[in-house]
Amino acid sequence: MSQDLQVGDIIRIYDNEIIPADCVLLVTHSKASEDGIAQCFTNTQQLDGETNLKPKIPIKQLEALVKSTSDAESAAKLKNIVIKASHPDADLYKFTGEVNVGTDHNFELDLKQFLHRGSSLKNSNYVDAMVIYTGIQTKIVMN
Repeated sequence: MSQDLQVGDIIRIYDNEIIPADCVLLVTHSKASEDGIAQCFTNTQQLDGETNLKPKIPIKQLEALVKSTSDAESAAKLKNIVIKASHPDADLYKFTGEVNVGTDHNFELDLKQFLHRGSSLKNSNYVDAMVIYTGIQTKIVMN
């Protein structure tokens, strides 16, 4: 439930579910497209009225790092992820941040990895994501 989530929680979101908090996409569990990129899609109609699906793309190296291990090791690696995100604001189309996995794995984040609270996951099987904004700090509430 949305009210039970805290910043830093790692959640699994399944196809057609409403995203309960603003999150950063970590890993997709959907088929890769023809060009080999695994991506997921969100429907943001409830946020901005647009009916077209928005593609979201995980950081390729991060996804490979997590998927190259067993489920137990993968879970441990996900728990060691640190995300530094921009301060919450009302702009639905702006997000920057950085994800750190250990000392030698740092990756830039942008809107392609951002999952808005209130949007829904579509055509994507399921994804793992980290909660970064909750409650009144989510973009949709601030907007």
